[in-house]
Amino acid sequence: NLRRGLGIFKIEQPPSKEIAALDKDLDFLEQVWELTKEWEGNWDEWKVGKFNELVTTDMEMTAGNLFKKLNRLSRELKEKNWEIIESSKGKVDQFRRTMPLIQDLRNDAMRDRHWSQIKTEVQKPFDHLAEDFTLGKIIELGLDQFSEQISEISAAASKELSIEQAIAEIASIWEDTNLDIGPYKDRGHFRLKGTDEVFQQLEDNQVTLSTMKASRYIKPF
Repeated sequence: NLRRGLGIFKIEQPPSKEIAALDKDLDFLEQVWELTKEWEGNWDEWKVGKFNELVTTDMEMTAGNLFKKLNRLSRELKEKNWEIIESSKGKVDQFRRTMPLIQDLRNDAMRDRHWSQIKTEVQKPFDHLAEDFTLGKIIELGLDQFSEQISEISAAASKELSIEQAIAEIASIWEDTNLDIGPYKDRGHFRLKGTDEVFQQLEDNQVTLSTMKASRYIKPF
């Protein structure tokens, strides 16, 4: 601080409210710049990491903690009008607001058809499986400006995945179902024995499929 700095030159610090206030301001400035440096270090690391490998929970927690600290300093130092505080807080807040977008894009239910819809929305080509599809690339493409549309596409993907899984489950049931078939009256015909369970399963599946057909998310199937 200022007292230590003057001590290096063996200058005795005179009692002064102005110097005490300046000393306090320097401490606040040091806090702000340390937080800014921490944010920039995290952002430099995150923006070049492969998108599919980003640990979003850690990112969200780190950004949230930094924002709280910067927001507290912003309130305490409101009268100072220090641009660095608002600038750093704004960058962190912008990143926090992109977190839902990141989570939507990382939705495991997303299929190629959903990525095609996103490309149509943003009117820009990109390869979401490429090595250079990073967080920085997403910001560069301006996907954050289409967060609402992307959220709708991602939500639809989740609904469609539920249907996809239900259809797969029905197919699996019938693949594993053994039908007991025997000759009928020695006429060269065969009949299905023990039909109660089979027909009950068939009725249940028909109800499920009818419900699916009424869904707006059935179209891809």
